[in-house]
Amino acid sequence: TALARAFEYHQADSLDQAEALYHQILEDEPGNADAMHLLGMLARQFGQREVAAARVQHAIHLNPSVAFYHNNLGIIFQELGRPSDAINCYQQAIRLQPDYATALNNLGSTLLQTGQSSQAISNLLEALRLKPDYAEAFSNLGNAFKEHGQLDDAAACYREALRLDPALAGAYNNLGNVFHLKGNLEQAVECYREALRLNPHFSEAHNNLGGALAELNHGAQEAEVCCREAIRLRPDYPDAFNNLGNALLKQGKTQEAFAAYHEALRLRPGYADAHYNLGTALLEQGRFERTADCCREALRLKPAFYKAANNLAHALQQLGEVDEAIALDRLALRMCPDFAVAHSNLLFTLNYAATTDPEESAAEYRRWTERHATPLASAIRPHTNDPNPERRLRIGYVSPDLRLHSVSFFFEPILAARDPAQVENICYANIIRSDCVTGRLKDLADGWRDIWGLSDERLAELVRQDGIDILVDLAGHSAHNRLLAFARKPAPVQVTYLGYPNTTGLKTMDYRITDSY
Repeated sequence: TALARAFEYHQADSLDQAEALYHQILEDEPGNADAMHLLGMLARQFGQREVAAARVQHAIHLNPSVAFYHNNLGIIFQELGRPSDAINCYQQAIRLQPDYATALNNLGSTLLQTGQSSQAISNLLEALRLKPDYAEAFSNLGNAFKEHGQLDDAAACYREALRLDPALAGAYNNLGNVFHLKGNLEQAVECYREALRLNPHFSEAHNNLGGALAELNHGAQEAEVCCREAIRLRPDYPDAFNNLGNALLKQGKTQEAFAAYHEALRLRPGYADAHYNLGTALLEQGRFERTADCCREALRLKPAFYKAANNLAHALQQLGEVDEAIALDRLALRMCPDFAVAHSNLLFTLNYAATTDPEESAAEYRRWTERHATPLASAIRPHTNDPNPERRLRIGYVSPDLRLHSVSFFFEPILAARDPAQVENICYANIIRSDCVTGRLKDLADGWRDIWGLSDERLAELVRQDGIDILVDLAGHSAHNRLLAFARKPAPVQVTYLGYPNTTGLKTMDYRITDSY
């Protein structure tokens, strides 16, 4: 009776009364395993996890045959950062009770955290066989599929979890992660915001929202706010410091970004992503040797880190180590064959290699097209532009260099000398930060679109909506190009001009403007 009354207090969040009654029961009956177990779970609620673990272990010593004691001890070990001990506890719970779906779910989740995704999937599928409406297990199964790169399967699992439990904030957060990985940043942001509506204290969702916003144009200031909130909720959160660095860097707060990355590395010295991002910040400053050091460390920690291989190649290319840069670009492509950025960088660097054979170079452009552009041919649709020859032409210019940059020195006079009776010019600016030149170009253009953070698919759709007649690329295979939007042929006529000394390789590019040089 006393135990039942204590448990009622416990469930009603009258925790002090529950604790006093549990202690009284144990004074009268020191061998009461249930009271000891519940006192341990109460300590967990108070944040005293070491105490909680000791008490639940004592309960198991008093009665080792209760499966949920072992399961709950596993949860506590997981929170203490002891995944191996947690796995042992869950496995013992399942040995005692083979149809224990909760323990199977927890085991799957922990195996996933330790990189054992195949074993995680089998345990989660068994949990769902036993309990088909288990929303949390569907969410965890989605995480396992995501680790395997099966993003569509992962998204289907998260949606099923949300169908079963619309208030499952974690599933919204995880679905947001899938959208983020697929480059659908706007949908990712919507999911993270929904997760936070359901759970405003969800530090991981604050951090993920900050990470996504940092990649969107004009989202860096809000991203900073989100990351700082994640850090307020969890001061030892290295991922949030890493994302905070990214948000600060996008705002040009370079020294603050350095401090954030260093704090992330202090909290987690082997944090490959923070080494990589610190290298990216140094790259922006032209500190190429330090960039190379950071990227090499990121690759040492995460040997398949293709983005770090790509940035290392960029730094070495700037240092004149062209052959090594080319080798690293090829390495990045072996790691991730669909990494179009690294393939563009390879093409870019081949222009500087003294030994490059023109036929070999042309073949590489064809490979780029076949690998990255040809699969997008299905996105090409008939154009509906008005064929009236008397109307104004709508010309779009796509560039990452509509700022203080040599491309703008040549491009600004074109805008300034336009005949507004003949043409309407719209600029698609793929830039992180504006400057005084950006302001001048904006004043000269008839329309301006900030496209940083937009996917190539969304950009192509925007060009179609704008009714562009002639779309002009001003980047070629240089940094931050948007050639995969041109691969979708959003305009009837497409032209490449300025900023790159070679072909794009695209079959959807109709003209190239150049001269004899």
